[in-house]
Amino acid sequence: MTQFTLSQSMQNRWALFFSGQGSNLQAILKAYSKTWTHPPVLVSDNIKSKGIEIGKSFDLETYLLKKPMDYKALSDFLKNHKVQHIFLLGYLKIIPASFLSDWSENIFNLHPSLLPAYPGLQSIERAYLDKKAIGITIHRVIEGVDQGQILMQEKIFEDQSFDHLSLEEVKSIVHSKEHKLVCDFIPKGETQFGSKI
Repeated sequence: MTQFTLSQSMQNRWALFFSGQGSNLQAILKAYSKTWTHPPVLVSDNIKSKGIEIGKSFDLETYLLKKPMDYKALSDFLKNHKVQHIFLLGYLKIIPASFLSDWSENIFNLHPSLLPAYPGLQSIERAYLDKKAIGITIHRVIEGVDQGQILMQEKIFEDQSFDHLSLEEVKSIVHSKEHKLVCDFIPKGETQFGSKI
């Protein structure tokens, strides 16, 4: 995998979306908080997400989406803050087509499977039960669930190679590998995939 120096990181403004524990968010903030030109904009749909407190520890506030979710207002907010790229880090909501149209080719998602295998929820669990290869993918976001162009992918387990591990152990290993992949993608996303906003 190609390596990038920290000085190349986060020259553009990213929005980082999250719903849950925020461990990938934390990995990015730890890696790049001393080198970014523009601090990222944080967005969450979950007021109880641990990612909110993680953001605060880096002096970053989180834009909270309230029900009913107003994606038009969110899009305006991001554009007003000069956001160029959006990265979904465990963001579990289906994003409406109108928002995707506004941010065409500039939304990326982290997914814990070797797409096109096991799109959607509980990907690790389903691959584990089937004893199929397990890995992680970063892809563009389009209307179809986890169907966008694959940009980066890493295989972690081959078929039937994890019989000696529990599901929780497999999930822990996968999530630890995610942290490196998302950090590698930040500069790769800027230098190779660019912004069309």
